[in-house]
Amino acid sequence: MSQRMSQLDVDRQNAKVFNARMKEDKPQPIKMKSLTITISGQIMGGKNNIIITRTGRRFPNRSFAKWRDAALQSVLYQLPSRFEAIDKPCEVFLRYVAGDKRRRDMPAIIDSIFHVLEKAGVVTDDTLLWVTGSTRSYDKANPHAMILIDWDNK
Repeated sequence: MSQRMSQLDVDRQNAKVFNARMKEDKPQPIKMKSLTITISGQIMGGKNNIIITRTGRRFPNRSFAKWRDAALQSVLYQLPSRFEAIDKPCEVFLRYVAGDKRRRDMPAIIDSIFHVLEKAGVVTDDTLLWVTGSTRSYDKANPHAMILIDWDNK
């Protein structure tokens, strides 16, 4: 007596084979030790760009929100494919180049950059980022911030 497989049995067998192949072919996350990201344009500090309503609701002013969204898109574009968010403490070196000679509040600049990195999924929590070195300079033609993140610190 020959045993014939029903269509349902064939579909189940094909699904098992397909699922096994998908597990084998699943791309693995990239194992990285450092990452360099550049945010072009004048960096806006976030601390003085938050509006608080009479009811206590907090939201960014329009110009800061526009800058933040553009910076976020820039960071997302620079991330390698299959990048997984950093979930351990890491060291940051910040190269800040201002587009004008106005006085800047360093903690506000760092705060806005770190929030963009967290929102972009570079880190799970921006408290994991710790600035260990920085430089600042002036270039009217090319303001930017270059952020080097190193999480292979032992």
